[in-house]
Amino acid sequence: MVQGFERRKHIRVTTKILVDIYAREGHKRGRGCITDISMGGIGVESELDIPKLADIYMFVMIEPISMDVYGKIVYKAEKMQGLFKYGIQYTKVSLWKKIKLKWYIRKWVKEQDKKANEDKR
Repeated sequence: MVQGFERRKHIRVTTKILVDIYAREGHKRGRGCITDISMGGIGVESELDIPKLADIYMFVMIEPISMDVYGKIVYKAEKMQGLFKYGIQYTKVSLWKKIKLKWYIRKWVKEQDKKANEDKR
């Protein structure tokens, strides 16, 4: 029996980055935490209750760069009372931001691999 099927096209990197979130629908705004990031999208946890398929804007500070991220909520789950987990697919990212994002994801993957190898020792 197969134990789950990974449908992801991109490597995800686990992170803990604070982010400002703005949802067009309902004019909601608040804070969240990026839990993982890839070239295809971002996983975010937040107390904001935003409907699935809503368009959102996020301002992300990843030292030394900042990024404006436009996306659509493609996954939503309530982790616990008042805390939501979102899967956000990018809808608008410039070529320059994609290049920077790809560079940082590769850097983070190397750092996580190095840390995992050190922890094994």
